[in-house]
Amino acid sequence: MEKLESISIAYADFESGRFYGHLDHLENNHLSGWVYCHGAENAEIQLDVYAGGLLVGQATTNAVRPDLEAFLPAGKRVGFTANIAMSAHALWREVTAGSDIQAAAAAIREQLTVRIRGTSLRLPSDHFVVGKRDFQEWLCRDLVEDEFYGKHLPIEQRGVVSSARHYVETGWTSGLAPCPFFSPTYYQNLVGLEAVENPLVHYVLEGASRDLPPHPLFDIHFYRDQVGGDLPGYLTPLHHFIQVGDGL
Repeated sequence: MEKLESISIAYADFESGRFYGHLDHLENNHLSGWVYCHGAENAEIQLDVYAGGLLVGQATTNAVRPDLEAFLPAGKRVGFTANIAMSAHALWREVTAGSDIQAAAAAIREQLTVRIRGTSLRLPSDHFVVGKRDFQEWLCRDLVEDEFYGKHLPIEQRGVVSSARHYVETGWTSGLAPCPFFSPTYYQNLVGLEAVENPLVHYVLEGASRDLPPHPLFDIHFYRDQVGGDLPGYLTPLHHFIQVGDGL
């Protein structure tokens, strides 16, 4: 029992120690996690995935998880991956009202649930991670302008993925600008970013809160004066400018 006693410290413990498990990660449409049933170590466990109360996917524990062997008997098929009907990016878009990133993350954890079929048990998601690129796409979605950015793409790539997805996956590494009002080179030099860090993501998460300019011709303080100071409901001043203030 030593391994199982250890696991109750590291992971949630269900039904007096019978079920153990966790919801781990969401990347695109792939949701992963694990479940172990004490006393039925070789049984496949059926799982149902819900989003907002609607059934969006199902899965079975059928994968070995070597990373859990410090806690569980080795070689047991406790891992699962479910293909769900809505992507992580769609969930971000659906649950986000306004611009509170932490509230959006909490809403995803609340809205996306996995239950062990035949029970009322729900896998805990306290450390549930939404895919990095999905999160970055959500952050950048309103700053990557389709018409402007699409001109940089080969014809065969246009419309295959969203402009924001292309930007966070490959575009920024090629130095492409997401819109006319954000200069990657200027911003990288301004803050001394490493070449491995997406400059637009850095701007949204950190630079904007420090009133760093996204472009040499975009004066943040002047713009705030023009629109009356604070910009409630917008992630950054650049979001406000693109969505509201372009005509000022």
